[in-house]
Amino acid sequence: MRKISELTPDDFPGVDAEKFAAWKEAEKSAGKNQMIATAILIGAAIITIPLIGGAIGYFLPLLAYFAFSIFVGMPNGKKARRLMEELGITRAAIQEARRREPPE
Repeated sequence: MRKISELTPDDFPGVDAEKFAAWKEAEKSAGKNQMIATAILIGAAIITIPLIGGAIGYFLPLLAYFAFSIFVGMPNGKKARRLMEELGITRAAIQEARRREPPE
């Protein structure tokens, strides 16, 4: 299965190449932000649970995770979804294109 970064406008006939490149960049950024948010959750949990303990020790990492996801991750995710709608690309079409062999 191909990665999203390997997809080309040729995989989706009739899409604008410039908007397609912007969509791929937004998808990449949203995925990167999700990985950072997960790292923040794990790091905060490793630090706060042993130091603080109790319910607050479990609550603070989740709070940090959700805050990062909302304020940093959501704008990129919204941009990617908006561009998908403008291009007329669906999640099913993306999955199908990822399964296909790349055009030679």
